[in-house]
Amino acid sequence: MDFGTQVVQYPYPTTDGILSVDGFWVPTSATKEKQLPLPLAVKIECDRSERVCREIGAQVSFGVLVPSETVYEISSWTGSGIVADNNYAICSTRHRLTVDFRSKTVSVVDYPTAATATDKNPLCDAFKDSSSYVLHDGAISLNQPVPFDQSGIRR
Repeated sequence: MDFGTQVVQYPYPTTDGILSVDGFWVPTSATKEKQLPLPLAVKIECDRSERVCREIGAQVSFGVLVPSETVYEISSWTGSGIVADNNYAICSTRHRLTVDFRSKTVSVVDYPTAATATDKNPLCDAFKDSSSYVLHDGAISLNQPVPFDQSGIRR
């Protein structure tokens, strides 16, 4: 069930400086190369005083639940939103997490740094272009085998 992209449920900024949202990532591009290989459900928690956002993710791969964590350093927390960055160790890629309080949306952009263009590792070819994803609120129902087709999800 997809409840759309508005995932920030309460007014901001708060006095305690805590943000907590959850949902699943959906690519903003319909091209096959930009699709996620498996559904990724996440919970994102941002703490203004620590200047950190933590994205805890889970996906099912070959019938096994695989957890992950991405930590973002908050560069900006204003009345209109949050911007936080993560330097991805593989292929010199950066992730930028953006929370927009006005539109109540959360997005992430993966983009290459200048070092990526000179990276000789052939596995890094997939990271030489930017990709963006928006957090959708809702639930993913997994049945064996896992049917995962993002073509019918609203963008």
